[in-house]
Amino acid sequence: MTSTSNEIDVTSTTALQDYIAQTVKTLDYSIDLTNLFKTATHVLLNVFPDWDEQELEFFEIASGLTNKLVKVTNKQTGVVVLVRIFGRNSERFINREEELLNVVALSILGLAAPLYAKFNNGVVYGYIPGEPFAQHDLPNMNKSALVAKHLAKFHRVEIAGSKKPVLFDKIRRWLNQGEQWNGSRSRLSSRMTNYSFFQVPEKYTDPKVNEKFASNLNLKRLKEELYFLEEQLAKPNYPVVFCHNDLLYPNIIYKDENSVTFIDFEYGGYNYRGFDIGNHFNTFAGWQCDYSLYPTKEFQLVWLRHYLSSFHPETEVTDAEVENLYREVAKFQLASLFYCSVWTLLSSEFSDIKYDFMEYAVRAFREYYRIRDEMNDKPSLPTETMIRIFSEVAEKTGLRRVWKFRCVSREMKLIIEMVVFDKFRNKIKWRIAGWSFDGDKRFQWEYADFNARILAPNANDFCARIRPITKPHWSLRCNWYEFWVRVKGQDQNKWYDLSERIEHRKGNNNNNLFGEKWFGNVKVVYHHHHSNYGSCQYTSIPEFKIDLKRLFSLIED
Repeated sequence: MTSTSNEIDVTSTTALQDYIAQTVKTLDYSIDLTNLFKTATHVLLNVFPDWDEQELEFFEIASGLTNKLVKVTNKQTGVVVLVRIFGRNSERFINREEELLNVVALSILGLAAPLYAKFNNGVVYGYIPGEPFAQHDLPNMNKSALVAKHLAKFHRVEIAGSKKPVLFDKIRRWLNQGEQWNGSRSRLSSRMTNYSFFQVPEKYTDPKVNEKFASNLNLKRLKEELYFLEEQLAKPNYPVVFCHNDLLYPNIIYKDENSVTFIDFEYGGYNYRGFDIGNHFNTFAGWQCDYSLYPTKEFQLVWLRHYLSSFHPETEVTDAEVENLYREVAKFQLASLFYCSVWTLLSSEFSDIKYDFMEYAVRAFREYYRIRDEMNDKPSLPTETMIRIFSEVAEKTGLRRVWKFRCVSREMKLIIEMVVFDKFRNKIKWRIAGWSFDGDKRFQWEYADFNARILAPNANDFCARIRPITKPHWSLRCNWYEFWVRVKGQDQNKWYDLSERIEHRKGNNNNNLFGEKWFGNVKVVYHHHHSNYGSCQYTSIPEFKIDLKRLFSLIED
């Protein structure tokens, strides 16, 4: 006796597997794309033996960039089903076993069509009547509000599977990064290890594709950028929910004026809530990557209010809650751009679909860097200039030679110095400096003008901090000053700024100041505060954090 769907525990993998074994037919057969309708007919007559071949009507639906989709209507009974044929090598992107579990669980919950059969290179499932969204439907708030409300219901479900967000595990595998940047091995979730991944190649088979990749992108720097992205998003406690992860407009079915539903759950899985929403907003740009079509803040705030009102209908949505979700989604828009761009880098080499995946990747990464710089206070010098400046210093000091070839013939020195400039007296108040480097990549800090505590770089991540001792009589006795980090090579007179100049004037700023600035690929973290000592008030000078591994990655090429 088979179990009814109402009796199935969708949070149990075993229960779902048993249900699939009882209700989903398995065929050892592959559909031939060169003879699509005939071989699809063979599958359907095995799944529905009472059907008459002469009564079947086939229509190929324009689908996404992974699969082929055929709508089949039985004219005699009126039953409509869909036959989806997986794209070549798509199993290297997608865990098909997990997809089956997700589809069946969602079907039981009323959020997906029933699954009838699986065959070697595809599935047969039910048809949901309605019209797929077009790109021009997305900015229509009457329709888009339905998407927001339905996605909120989607995010409330609990089904079987690891609750660990899949985002960074998957990108690391695609970029061939088995280890975290700090040297500790990343724990890939068990569901990620059941199938093998393609990895972005260092060189593409097609010479034109390879030329476009080489002239616009750099695999090493993409891996470095992933470090930044994960550092920004993985540490905060952002909500993790069951996500669609591919909410393109063709995957939204408009049923009537009051409802929509979603289809194609092959990328579904637990992930960050902000990623699913940000990924959907990115689809407004379409496959032509016209990011001027990205929804405005005003549109997003209305959309997010609809989402939150559906996510917790029992409580009133506040303006602060909407604003917080807006900021969360804005950060994950970056993650979505990065994720989709890496996916298209893979597809450029391994997909049979006729589409310029590499052009998409180049445009999406260009938008990624634009938004990243905008979100992190765009530095005063572009990344390219930063690379040129630091490379020039590295050449003149011999640092590049030592770093690349591990020469130990002599010690090389690069002076990294924090400067505190007294604006009132128009002179440098303090200089904290000193850094020596040798061919074994050992670091030694030295002291400059006064007693300061210098925290040496960590052996794994080469992350250094410059911090002064903040005893009161050493504190900064001035109310208007600016501070920055600069660098020069051994025996050089010219200094190069490694950060923008940050000005602080007591009375115009908060007493406590903390911030992060990006200068090219160099992150500068600073903080300082006012304190009272006896009858006097003093200002301690800031601390800077310089990620030397990130800095030196710029000169390794």
